[in-house]
Amino acid sequence: MKLSDKELTLFNDLMTSLQFYVNEQFNIIPQIKTIDDYKDYPTYDKFEVRKALYNDISIIDTYINENPQNFSKSKLSMIEDWKGFIEGDFYIERFLKKYTIFIKDDKVYGVFGLQHAFKDLIQADHLPLCVKTVLLPFNGKIIFDGIFQGYTIAHGGGIRTKLRNSYLNAKQKGQILTSFRSSTRAVQNKINEDDKPLVVDTQLFDLINDMREQANKLNKTPEMLSIYNPAFRLIKASLEFAERTISNPLDKTGHYKLLKKIERALTKGFKVVDLNI
Repeated sequence: MKLSDKELTLFNDLMTSLQFYVNEQFNIIPQIKTIDDYKDYPTYDKFEVRKALYNDISIIDTYINENPQNFSKSKLSMIEDWKGFIEGDFYIERFLKKYTIFIKDDKVYGVFGLQHAFKDLIQADHLPLCVKTVLLPFNGKIIFDGIFQGYTIAHGGGIRTKLRNSYLNAKQKGQILTSFRSSTRAVQNKINEDDKPLVVDTQLFDLINDMREQANKLNKTPEMLSIYNPAFRLIKASLEFAERTISNPLDKTGHYKLLKKIERALTKGFKVVDLNI
């Protein structure tokens, strides 16, 4: 998921104005004289300006007091929120329909892309990917500031399992952060605070996931008996249901959907058996 065109334009206007102001205060790129010059400057050549901003975030207060672009109070409030930025190394763990999962220090964030969704910038088979970036609050969402540096590091099974476990636990407990305001959470399956935390059995999850990978190799070929196809469909559907019950035990709608899939495979199996008798 990425920002809408309107949101992207607003973010670019606010960030460009702020960084241009920082450049003026510290004279980092002397040849830039106007905000239009700064807009046209290559993004990565603005890195030192970006660095100066995060090294002295109090400059945001100075900017707001001067308000050189005569922004409205609501726009200035958006810029002021950036003082709560989070900088460092994050793991991009997976792409979801709503947002992309970033993990840092066991905290799980649902992050929006800017002009492009992250899945359009990063190949899925490169995940998990460690990146260095800055997360910012914007319009009730979490975004990155437009620059990230990826590390070409091969991750072993232990890191992958730990990251997956962090994501699954955060999902089950409604603790995927989609805003820097602590009261805002992405909650699909709300759990009372007094409930016992749900713990993912990662060994069992990995075992079933491996079985699903093996089951996906079961393909129908002309040499196979007709009964094989519904049998293999039943195996795959059952393993998919088993994996869902572990990763998201409270997803009743999802469970019913997968049980219907199993039911269809069973019905097909009965029909094939009846025809062959």
